[in-house]
Amino acid sequence: MADWQNRLTDHFERQEARTALLDEADKVSPCDGQDPGSVKQFLRELELLALEHRVLVFDKRARGSMLRTGMRWIQGHQDNPDWMAFKTHLLNSFVSADANNARRIDLQRCTRQPGESLLSYNRRFCELAEDAYPGGRNAEQVELLVRLYATGLKDRTLAEKIVTPGKPNTLEQAQQRVAATEQKADNMVWLGYEAMEVDAFATSRPQQQRQEHTDVEKEVQILKTQYGKLEAKLNRLLEFNMRNPTATPSRVTTPRDDREGVTCYYCGRLGHTQRECRTKQRDAAGPRHTAAPHSTAATTAPSSA
Repeated sequence: MADWQNRLTDHFERQEARTALLDEADKVSPCDGQDPGSVKQFLRELELLALEHRVLVFDKRARGSMLRTGMRWIQGHQDNPDWMAFKTHLLNSFVSADANNARRIDLQRCTRQPGESLLSYNRRFCELAEDAYPGGRNAEQVELLVRLYATGLKDRTLAEKIVTPGKPNTLEQAQQRVAATEQKADNMVWLGYEAMEVDAFATSRPQQQRQEHTDVEKEVQILKTQYGKLEAKLNRLLEFNMRNPTATPSRVTTPRDDREGVTCYYCGRLGHTQRECRTKQRDAAGPRHTAAPHSTAATTAPSSA
């Protein structure tokens, strides 16, 4: 490849890198370091960029005292320009302890407003937490943030999810647990439960499941017992039939089978004999023959003598 082609390729690559850097720089607001709040916001926006672009974008968006302070630190740490060390240096240079204390007071007063979504409260709390405790946080500060977050929820049920044993170790875990709890409550309300019934249902459901499981086990045990008894009876019956093969008739006859083709001599109908004839029985049960009236009168008339 010719030399001019190599130079042209390098030019296009540099132009592409410069365009990408300018696009990243447009995402960050300028900062001169005069306001502690704007300094923290400036550093938060830089942290949204790729690590290799942060210092380059700082060079383009910083102004005044902020730019001079940052460039002096970069020139003194060209061998190992660690971002966290650079950020801590800027915070110590432009954010006083009084400003941090003021933001910590605001953080303690941060509460979830009536009707405010959980996402909105999480956003406000995280921004105040970044301002109040910038840089690396120790275990005590993390625990304090989790407790302040639980207090600001203004909801005893949600707070207990955070401060009970097995509580989350970080603020992010606490926010995830609260979000999952609220989602579960929303699902219960959608299914028709009242808001006050959600906690009662969550408490009683495990006990109800254990009771249902116990009842099912009892029913299964009863069925097993009955099945065992039936199986034993069937085995005894089969053994009896094998020992006494003649005890089981090959064909069971009914009285109707024996009467097929039989004719009654009294009424002339089929299916029964004269002894079983109902017509004969009705006729026999009728009134008996009595003496004639004149005979009765003659017998009962008084004697003339």
